Amino acid sequence: MYLVLTLLGVAKTVSADASELRHILLFGTDTELPKAQIVLAAGAAKNSQMEGRQARPASFLLAEAWPPDPGVTPADLAPLRQVEALLASARRSAAELDEGSALRSLAEAQRLAWEALSVPGAAAFCAEVELQLAVTAAQAERWDLAADSLARAARLDRPRRLLAAEASPEVVALADRVFRDAATGAEGELPIRVDAPQARVFVDDIDRGLAPQRVRVRAGTHALRIEAPGRLPYHARIEVAQGVRPEQYFVLSPDPRVLAEAAVREALSADATTIAYATHALLSAAPELDAVMWFERDARFTRELAFVCDDRGCVAPRRFERGLLQPVAANARLTPETLRAARDWLRGESALGMARAQPLDSPWWNQWYVWTALAVLVVGGGTALAVALPPEPTRTLRVVVDSGDLR
Repeated sequence: MYLVLTLLGVAKTVSADASELRHILLFGTDTELPKAQIVLAAGAAKNSQMEGRQARPASFLLAEAWPPDPGVTPADLAPLRQVEALLASARRSAAELDEGSALRSLAEAQRLAWEALSVPGAAAFCAEVELQLAVTAAQAERWDLAADSLARAARLDRPRRLLAAEASPEVVALADRVFRDAATGAEGELPIRVDAPQARVFVDDIDRGLAPQRVRVRAGTHALRIEAPGRLPYHARIEVAQGVRPEQYFVLSPDPRVLAEAAVREALSADATTIAYATHALLSAAPELDAVMWFERDARFTRELAFVCDDRGCVAPRRFERGLLQPVAANARLTPETLRAARDWLRGESALGMARAQPLDSPWWNQWYVWTALAVLVVGGGTALAVALPPEPTRTLRVVVDSGDLR
């Protein structure tokens, strides 16, 4: 109980502190952080002036190091808060000798606790519910139900004991006997394989190592949890029988955050509709993020486009030229037209067909004046040669003398 209450307090504090920051996921490198801060500061200043609210500071996360394990969130702890309330209600009902209402509250608490096994420490919560269920069942003279609940509690949380101040002497004695039998009872072996690499197996919140694993536990009810990077955790209530059981193969579902992040990477250079859809899916899958940002550039020139998308959509690409942010309309959004205009601007210098200056250390055969002089020499030499050489006759005159004309 104290563990969960502590987790609740920590989660509330972390949530309060985190709400003061805007968490921006940057698809890029740390060298682009200064420009990203300039873009966000300019956009935040305009929004604060228009909406009359103070801009929140931004905290950048590089996509190369994301998505991290989100850990325990307040949403994960919500069922355990309900369990706490149901336990308190069941104790009040039992104190008023209304065992029926108490058992109904405990049945709901039992369901919620077993469904929250993905939260580390939830197995101890399940054990606490089972102990209270055993005490209430014994008070209602339902000793079989009390013994079953005590047996489950003994396997889920072995260090826990029912104390004298928590129940009658008869129930405490029954609990001691059940816990002692559970600690020395028959064992079962459960071989486990997982489709995901680096999958870690937890039984009753005890780390049993990486899969594949042959888990040996006391026969009875146990809490199983499997975690792997990039996958959703698997949790289940399992019944382990005596002896070696058939091998269990588990397929873990992909983490939607990982799939959404990969979709955004593929959409960075896509059309406006694809960009808007992919970024919206990522922000929905990762509610701790407030915005997504990246840069697009033409490597041959000094122009860049900055893209920013949040839960309200994507703004028109902001333009950088030689490191300076260019002015843009305050309410411009990302549309096919604004995206086409921005990318035309990005490639504008190449569209003009501007000649690139040759570097000073280029070899002589890449210099323009060498080839120009060579062309002049060739043309001049050809002209001089044409003038100097006499033209060859194209027609010949032939004279024939008749001997009769010489008389």
